[in-house]
Order: sequence, then C-alpha cells, then structure tokens
Amino acid sequence: MKSTKALFGFSFFVVLTVVLTYTVWSTLQRSVPGTTHSYSALFTDVLGLRVGDDVRMAGVRVGRVDKIDFTDDYTARVDFRIEARQHLTDTTKALVRYQNLIGQRYIALAAGEAAGVTVPPGSQIPLTRTEPSFDVSALLSGFEPLFSVLQPDQINSLSETLIQALQGNEISLSALITQAAELADTFGQRDEILGDVLGNLSAVMSGLANRSGELETLITQTRSLMDGLYAEGQSLKSSVDRVATATDSLVTLIGQVKPGMGEAQRTATQGVMMLLYNGAALDRAAVELPDFLNGVARFTSYGAYGNAYICRLDVSLWNVVLPPGLFSQVGGESQSGVCR
Repeated sequence: MKSTKALFGFSFFVVLTVVLTYTVWSTLQRSVPGTTHSYSALFTDVLGLRVGDDVRMAGVRVGRVDKIDFTDDYTARVDFRIEARQHLTDTTKALVRYQNLIGQRYIALAAGEAAGVTVPPGSQIPLTRTEPSFDVSALLSGFEPLFSVLQPDQINSLSETLIQALQGNEISLSALITQAAELADTFGQRDEILGDVLGNLSAVMSGLANRSGELETLITQTRSLMDGLYAEGQSLKSSVDRVATATDSLVTLIGQVKPGMGEAQRTATQGVMMLLYNGAALDRAAVELPDFLNGVARFTSYGAYGNAYICRLDVSLWNVVLPPGLFSQVGGESQSGVCR
C-alpha cells in the first residue's frame, strides 16, 4: 500500500514538473501561435538583435526572429516568421527598432509609400528597403556631461526620450536638444552643457538623420489631417446654419397655425358637448327611426306613387259635435285585410 502511494506521488511530481518546464520553455521561446509564413531580410547592421526577438507591425507583435546569419557580401541575413494572416508586399520595409533602455531590439515591418503587390512566403526584403540598427551607447555617451548634473529620474526621462526619438515616435532631434537644455538650466549650466552635448553628438548625427524622412511624413500627414478637419468644420457650419433657418421657419409656421388650432379645438369641444346634452333624444331617435323607415317603405312600396289606407277614423269637435267613439260605433271595429 505504501509503495502504491509513493509511486502515485512520484508520478504526479513528474507530470507537474514536465508541465511547468514546458510552460517556462514556451514562455522563453515566445512562439507565434497558429499558422506562420517565413521571410528574410538583409541588413548592413543588426547590432543588439537576437534570435527570438519580436517582429511587429504597427507596434503589434505578429512574429519572431528565427535565425541571424552573416553573408559573403558583409551583410546580415535575418530569417523571421509572421502570422499567416499577415502579408508582405514588394514595398514593405524592415527596420531594426529599440524596444527598451536595456538594449532589446525588434524588427518593425512598415508599409511602403505605394500599396505594392503581395509577395509569396520565403521572399526576401533587400537592403534598399531595410534600416540597420543604431549604437545607442555612443549616443548616451554623448550626453554624459549632462547626465553628470541630473537627478536619476531626470536621466531616466531623458533616456526614454532618446529611445522614442530613435524609434521615430514623433520626436525630433531639435525637441530633444531643447529638452536637454531646459533640464540643464535648472543647474545654471545651460551654455556649457549644451555645447558639450552638441560636440559629442556630432558622431551620431548621421544616424539620426535617417529618421528625418519619418518626421517629414508625420508633418505631411498632420497637415492633411488639419485640412480635412477644416473642411469638415466648414461642412458642419453650413449644416448648423441650415438647421437654424429651418427652425425659424418652423417657429413661424407654428405661430400661424396656432390660432386655427385653438378655434378647431373649441369647435370640437362644442360639438362633443352638444352630443352629450342630446344623448337621450338621440337614443330615442335611434329606437323609433326603424319603425318610421318601415312605414315610409310601405307607403312607397307600389312604385313611384304613394298608397295609403285609413284603417281607423275618429272625428270629434270639442267633444260635443261628433262625440269621441261615434264613428266606431256606427261603422264597427272590423277592418280590411290590409289593415289587419
């Protein structure tokens, strides 16, 4: 019995260990779920890029780097795979971007200026449509004079700004230098620190210049957005003017109709009251009207002329001449078949 319990406990421990090991392994592998397609790209420099790093589109992870090789013509070939529902075109660009301050990189796949034609899996992105890595350590070393007089939180903020500038997140080099100068002003060393920073940045200006195209694209898109918003604002203004005019017309119409509506309401009230006051007479007329109509029908039942029979006659003048009942006493009560 004890051996059975020990075997069961050992088996449970082994299964649990395998499951946990697989979970940790799959987490570290950062695999791509579902069906994937493989592609490759050529770079002049992939400094800091590692196997397993992310492949992203518009900031969303869609794949991973599978392999990095050195080619005969002194270029780096990066093999990667992405989700099958994502497609590359013959204008897609591959860019090595910074992921965080500890030096991690990822490959960003960006759409080209033109729509392009979808390329099959296994295709390669040439050097003309790739952007290499950038040595951020040289850039940060250039800011060493500034870092020496800043607080740790200010250093972290400035470093994050540098990374965003390298990633092309709408931050220009001029704004970056202005921020550095404003921080240095806190310590009264604006001129000296700004001079040192500008001197040390001369070695990395060419690398940052590669991002100028993205800034130009951002400005162009912003201008197009503002033009569109202005056009929509004019359209909205015209709509509001038309609504205001229609409202004025409606108010005028209501003012013209209101007296007639009041008179109609009073007339309807009088008609209803008249029906209520004469309700008993109307009820009696509704009961007697069928008999009257039956009599009229009998009177005209022989065609276009009337036909009437006197079934009973009693004539009396002041109850003296021809007393009441005299005619019936003389003629009797018998009647013709028509009257019966």
